[in-house]
Parts: sequence; C-alpha cells; structure tokens
Amino acid sequence: MGIAEFIQSNIFLPRLKQKSCLVIYDPDRRYRDICLDLASETVTVIDATENGLESRIAALRELRLFGMPSLRALLKVESANDILLALLSPSSLQERALKGSDTWVQEGRDFLHATLGQELKTRAKADEIWRFVLFSEFVFDLPVDLLDSLVTVPHAPNEAQLLVEDICDRLWSDLRTRSQYIDRAEQVEADLGLPAVCRAIENLGDRYTFSFEERTILKQAIAALMTEDMDRVRHILTAGKIRSGWANGICRRMPTPYQGADEQTQN
Repeated sequence: MGIAEFIQSNIFLPRLKQKSCLVIYDPDRRYRDICLDLASETVTVIDATENGLESRIAALRELRLFGMPSLRALLKVESANDILLALLSPSSLQERALKGSDTWVQEGRDFLHATLGQELKTRAKADEIWRFVLFSEFVFDLPVDLLDSLVTVPHAPNEAQLLVEDICDRLWSDLRTRSQYIDRAEQVEADLGLPAVCRAIENLGDRYTFSFEERTILKQAIAALMTEDMDRVRHILTAGKIRSGWANGICRRMPTPYQGADEQTQN
C-alpha cells in the first residue's frame, strides 16, 4: 500500500464514515486529488482551494445544503446550483415530486435565503424566483449605479453572483429551457418597464439578460452606421457580448441588421 492509499483509507475514510462531508483547502495540492477521489453517492467532497474567496463562498453554500434533506431527496440532486435550477425549471419527475409533497416548502425558503438572500413572499413559486434571479443578473452586470426607481426591486447580494450567472447561462444555453427563459425574461422586462426606465443608460453591460439590452446595442450600431462611424460600429458588434441572439429571430421581435452592418465594417 502506497502512502497516498494509506492516507486515503486509514485517515480520511474513517472520518468520512462519521461526517459524510469533506471540505478541502489544499493550495499546495498535497492531498487534494486523494480527497476528490473519495466523492461518492454518500460522500460529498467540497473543494475550497481554487479562486480564494469565491471557492470558499461556494463551499459554504454547499455546506448549508446538509440541513435540507427533503429538497435533495425529492429533486435527486446534490449541489446548490442543481437545486436552484430544479426549482426554476424542474423536469417532469421533479415537478411531480414537488407537487406531491409539502415537506420541502420551508426547506425551499431556507435554501433560497441561504444561497440567494431571497425572502420569499409566496409559497416558493417559480415566477417569484425567476424574477429575483433574472433581475439579480441584470444588476450584477450593470456597470453603473442602479437607478433610484429600481433600488427597491429585490435582488441577490454580490456573494451570489457566480451562482446566479451560472444558472442563467445554463437556462439559456440548454435549448430545452431557452424558450422558458425567454418567456420569463420578457415578462419581467415588461413588469418592471425596463426599456423605459433604462432608456438613458448607454452601457448596459456584457450580459443580455433581457431582450431590450440587445435592441439598445443594435440601435447604437445603426446610429453609428448612419454617420459612417465604422470604428464605433465595429466596437459595438465585436464587444464579446454574452447571450446574444435576442434580436436574430429567437424572440421574433425584430429583424437584426447584424449581418449587413458587419459586412459594412469589412469594407
């Protein structure tokens, strides 16, 4: 038996039989791989080594889940990200499980408060969670101070940014949930009157949480094109925006001049 095997089987495993959770912080990488190999259906290994504060926040978030057995059992998932994703867009099996039991409701409230800082006003209804998550991503990405008229709209604290962005990216990138994302985002955008409220903001960030953000950029590109400011057009269209596609037919709101404008920049 090698040293690594001895440490794994004689030091870490006996402790895990009692605790079932292992948190790793090993910047020197001496035992990290050994510990990660211990993960199983009954043992959770949380790596707090990478990215300093970010990984430790993620570790704390995962640790909070150990007091929420009903949610984990009903949804058949373990991580905070997967639980939140299931609450927003459950599979048919997950939806039946949630509707068939009330044991998870208080856990759901506790979970949302612990991971997102959300104080639910309803019975863990998806529409309230959707609004909170989508508006939170919009706030995180906004490069200017939040407007006074939007300050009172509930949103997550900065510590939840990675979780919120991961969930929104997963909902958008999965074609099975993208239409649901679009419907929810359009509703939140309309309810809050975001196009009118934010009409004076030129830079709305790099994430198109809502369709009006991309339309705003398109209008700026068209205006620059009309004045033959090709440098400005090129900058707008190649700024590396995340989740573009709102205006190219996905939402069926308006045709996109992206292709024509891009051809102009090449001339």
